[in-house]
Amino acid sequence: GIPLGAVALVLVLPVAVILAAAVACRIGPPVLYRMSRCGPDGRPFVLRCFRTLQVVDGEPVLPPLGRWLRSTGLAQLPMLLNVARGEVALVG
Repeated sequence: GIPLGAVALVLVLPVAVILAAAVACRIGPPVLYRMSRCGPDGRPFVLRCFRTLQVVDGEPVLPPLGRWLRSTGLAQLPMLLNVARGEVALVG
């Protein structure tokens, strides 16, 4: 069968595209925040989230869109790519 992460990724793709456009317009590029993590097998991988912070005068600021993305959990939608690749598990 098709892995659950791949199915979820396809189902949320339209929402993710809209959110990416909103982040690009309201917060600015880059749209994704990338961070290196260590996988269960000890190999590093890149975890992606929608960027929620903006830098204003050298200081990080949490704008309203970023606050909303965090409070709804939608900032983590790009992580479904990592789930589909088997790098992290879909837990919770």
